[in-house]
Amino acid sequence: MTKSYITVFSCAITRAIHLELATNMSASAFLLAFRRFIARRGIPSLVYSDNARAFHRCAQVLATLPTEEVQDFMTSLRIHWRFNTPHAPWWGGWWERIIRNVKSSLRVCLGKRRLSFEEMTTILHEVEAAVNSRPLTYVVEDPQDNLPLTPAHLVLGKRAVVLPPAPGEVEQLEVSLGRLNERRRRILDDFWKRWKREYLLQLRSAHEGPRCRPTELKAGDVVIGEDAAVPALLWKTAMILARHPGRDGIARTFTLRLPNDRIITRPAQRLFLLEASQALGSIVPPGRV
Repeated sequence: MTKSYITVFSCAITRAIHLELATNMSASAFLLAFRRFIARRGIPSLVYSDNARAFHRCAQVLATLPTEEVQDFMTSLRIHWRFNTPHAPWWGGWWERIIRNVKSSLRVCLGKRRLSFEEMTTILHEVEAAVNSRPLTYVVEDPQDNLPLTPAHLVLGKRAVVLPPAPGEVEQLEVSLGRLNERRRRILDDFWKRWKREYLLQLRSAHEGPRCRPTELKAGDVVIGEDAAVPALLWKTAMILARHPGRDGIARTFTLRLPNDRIITRPAQRLFLLEASQALGSIVPPGRV
């Protein structure tokens, strides 16, 4: 068993993440991870990062690529690299939140488990699918007509899925393989529960900070409802039909309509505005990031 490192890529436009496993923190290892990212996701025109040495070295390598090799391609799609101010990690607000949530959730669900490189790669890809399944917004205002738009829809054109064990599949496998499959499923379930809880807390705190004016839920808003019974990679969403203010004029109870037309009532504490409704993070100039 050897130590490995996770490279987290996050798109500022689609809010999708991409995870790559590296064997070390050298510039060459990161450059290989970056090449794998480009091969699967395309070339970004603008890259933001912190001041890790590997990132600086990679930026230097990309800057020295011969122009004649890439011709007009690199002229029109040259990668620009921008670094945070040293010792100011909060400057990367929109990607630091993603990194923090994924890192803390993985740390808890993995614990001291020893995984092979192949196991860890598989788990990272499934974690990537789980994070990219979160709802951002709706194409139309009526959740009855459309499924929520997720980062996976914007990147892949379809919903992200992971392969669950078929009924009786584990029993039919050899004991060792069955245990590996069960361990993978347990780690993914643990990550999903932990990450989802932290993500919902992030949605709430995003518009309750000292610099933010509290966002009031109103009729017509599409929200995420907190529900522990919903399976992994699925989210319970609903549209607010009515607010029920108290004597102080503050609404703490809401009437909702689910996609199946069922009408329910829920407290404000269990409702969360969709990510795109809150305009999280910094404003990024137009371009593919």
